[in-house]
Amino acid sequence: MKDVGQAPDEGHNRMPAVPDASTLVIRAWHEDGAQPPGFRARITYGPGHGEERTTVSAADRDKVLHVVQQWLLTQSDVQGRN
Repeated sequence: MKDVGQAPDEGHNRMPAVPDASTLVIRAWHEDGAQPPGFRARITYGPGHGEERTTVSAADRDKVLHVVQQWLLTQSDVQGRN
């Protein structure tokens, strides 16, 4: 699993683009005693069932949103090609 990065501006470019991605799952949980914001998220995305997926983790809301936005952009690209 790849970590998106510790600093707010670190790691955004580590998100590999998956042009044929069709699934995105976010699992988020509260971590007691963690630095604010005190949560961790695991984001898994990739092509259809049975195919290899990419999993990244983040502890920053902006990083989670960035991964979702990048995934949505790949979905728009795929839809535009049909």
